[in-house]
Amino acid sequence: MLLVAVLALANACSLRQPFPPQPVVSDVSISGASDADTQALLRGLATRESDRFFGIWDGIAFEYEVYDADVLGKDLERIERYLQRRGYFEAKVIAARVITTDEHRVRISIRVNPGVPVKTASIQLIGLEKVPVDVAAAALRASPLRTDTPFDEDAYKESKQSLQRVLRDAGYAFAKVTGKVEVDVARHQALVRFEIVPGQTAVFGNIRIVGLKQVPEDRVRATLSLESGSTFSQSALDDAQHALLKLGVFTSVELKADARRAKGNRVPIVIVVDESELRTLRGGGGLQLDTLRFAGHLTVGWEDKNFLGGLRRFSIDAKPGMVFYPTRLSDIRAPDRGLIEQQLHVELRQPSLFNGRTTGFVSGSFSLYPLLYAESKPDEGILGFSEIKASTGLDRAFFDQRLQITPSYNWQFDKPVDYSAWTIGKSIAANDELLDNLHISYPELQIAWDLRDDPLEPRKGARFSIDAQAALATLGSDVSDFRVRPEARAFMPISPSVTLAVRAATGFLFPHNYGDSLTDPGSFSAAGLAQDQQKLLFRGFFSGGPNSNRGYPIREVGPHGYVAFLSRNLDCTTTPLPRGCNRPLGGVSLWEASLEVRFRLFGPLGGVLFTDASDVSRELGLSFLAPHLSPGWGLRYATPIGPVRFDMGYRLPFAQDIEGRDKDAEPRALFGLPIAIHLTLGEAF
Repeated sequence: MLLVAVLALANACSLRQPFPPQPVVSDVSISGASDADTQALLRGLATRESDRFFGIWDGIAFEYEVYDADVLGKDLERIERYLQRRGYFEAKVIAARVITTDEHRVRISIRVNPGVPVKTASIQLIGLEKVPVDVAAAALRASPLRTDTPFDEDAYKESKQSLQRVLRDAGYAFAKVTGKVEVDVARHQALVRFEIVPGQTAVFGNIRIVGLKQVPEDRVRATLSLESGSTFSQSALDDAQHALLKLGVFTSVELKADARRAKGNRVPIVIVVDESELRTLRGGGGLQLDTLRFAGHLTVGWEDKNFLGGLRRFSIDAKPGMVFYPTRLSDIRAPDRGLIEQQLHVELRQPSLFNGRTTGFVSGSFSLYPLLYAESKPDEGILGFSEIKASTGLDRAFFDQRLQITPSYNWQFDKPVDYSAWTIGKSIAANDELLDNLHISYPELQIAWDLRDDPLEPRKGARFSIDAQAALATLGSDVSDFRVRPEARAFMPISPSVTLAVRAATGFLFPHNYGDSLTDPGSFSAAGLAQDQQKLLFRGFFSGGPNSNRGYPIREVGPHGYVAFLSRNLDCTTTPLPRGCNRPLGGVSLWEASLEVRFRLFGPLGGVLFTDASDVSRELGLSFLAPHLSPGWGLRYATPIGPVRFDMGYRLPFAQDIEGRDKDAEPRALFGLPIAIHLTLGEAF
């Protein structure tokens, strides 16, 4: 592997572009301004340093940035103008040096003297007394301009927009906001005056929709939830726009409120839409290679976004595949059998079910899959499950589509399968006689509050969610429990190309008729132990994997022990248990935490440095003495459907199971190292 890396590096260096006739800019620096202003200035300059391959070599994968004296002169003017907009009216560039570093490269050193800032001495709002007190208070809070701070032109413009936005949200569609600023450079102060003419309160007038061809207008109007005669609100218009886009049948939606064409206090609304294709046939395929499996699959699906009219959304997706066993990252060998697997999912969604913003859904799925562990042996029989799931519920969005509430009722049936019947090639019987068919029935409530700027590649914001389930024997369920799992994620930009991301999650399971095998396995018969562990397999918590603790394979963090329903070819009667018999059991308490620094490398390629930690416990309550700490690094390649992700996590030897609860639970080394490798699609969180 080292030789391959060296050869790849040598090949990359051989592709270095020839130097242009002009000098190449190797570095640009600005001194004298604040850190925030310096970063903003560097982003805005036309004179910039050449991008470097992996931050080291220029001229590889990027064009050189060349030095131009005329362009630099314009940049110096930009620097002074930017600082003046930020309140530094006396700002000057006092030095600009072009330093030759070698025969091809120069670096640019710029020094500025921002001077004494002009501060906002007073802010007058004339006319705000004409609106209700609560509206006036909201307007004051919305303005980013503050006294005793440097006068910022952008904040001044944003304040005017915010004042008008608050008034329009309160029904004042005809509101006008003008501003005036008196700057006294000698005294270093600015006097700001806003004049507000709220006008009369308005209502929505005629609502006209333009651009509909196949999409039924009645469903669009129901989704809008706007009524002629109701109080005018800009936020209501924005919320309606997002709701229409969420239907998935429009490529663009534009809402126009034309106060100039108002009749009295009635403001007409024009909605211009562009329909997308309503029927889609999709197909594809993929390969998966990790510590559990080497598998290939095909995907085929069909979707109708106006099924039988009424904007009903019907989709059907099939994913046939095969696991080439026992090939995997930890056991690179030729496969001797193929394990057939299958997924089939059908869903029907009906928008505007009870009101314009409530969507009803019914879904069903069938799956056939093998149960594989990181310690699965090449010569053991494989147990699997055939699974049928059904779900029905409602989906309701609030607050500009930011808050999503989804109550549902779910039912599933799991039948154990001896996978020798679904194997091509070498066939070895599994030990499925101890297991029973399992019925699980539960209502579920999911709540998500999403404040991120982008759901695929967020740069700032936060997301909070909670998932609560209650499996009830009264509803025909073989398990009875209550399960809750809250989670929080936060994102913060550190620089234009670097993002800090954090995630924290917990989970608690309160089982009523199972789970004792975690703490008292000796009190069970062989069949009783297997069936109790079977229920934990579907209801207990597990940790580890590409979206969890990346230093571990899937499910490998937490309690381990003898699993009664494993292959009859394993001898698990000795003490201590042989390594192959020590499998994940699941748990009733979970905590997970992740910290990531995401950064751009070049073009569509990005990098990540991360640290993951997690634990799963046999008993209720959180313990932090087994953090399973796993730092690592990764690469991201941006695609239209999200980043393709490669991650490698390293298990710190001194920060795994400090308590020593599961001494034999450490996964096998990969390539001789305590690492795990994951290749998948989408960010970890």
